Amino acid sequence: GHSGAQNNLGALLAQEARSNPDQASEAAFWFRRAGEQGELAAQTNLGLCFQLGLGVETDPEKAVGWYRKAAQKGHPKAQRLLGRCLEKGLGVHPDIEAAKLWYHRAAQKGDEEARRALNALSGRENTRR
Repeated sequence: GHSGAQNNLGALLAQEARSNPDQASEAAFWFRRAGEQGELAAQTNLGLCFQLGLGVETDPEKAVGWYRKAAQKGHPKAQRLLGRCLEKGLGVHPDIEAAKLWYHRAAQKGDEEARRALNALSGRENTRR
């Protein structure tokens, strides 16, 4: 019942799934168990499972739902991934302003990929003017 341990087990199984695809559904199972208990990293990992079809059917809308749960609680990777979905219209209607908001929040917590994404979006806007 320890959500951190469940997430860690899911992560180990997800790594193993690279060479043994049968482990993918087991990884998603443990991410869901931990995510339902509020484990932010597990919610983000389960979102990735739905985005990539790792152990579950690919479902961008479910991915966004799990990212949003963790992002709203302050998980920087989830904030960045939610920003990307909003930027690209993956599982949601594209919303550049909302994408910038989530990238900004993640960048404030030190997520360098989010900072680069935010800078790229800002750069595109400046070239349009």
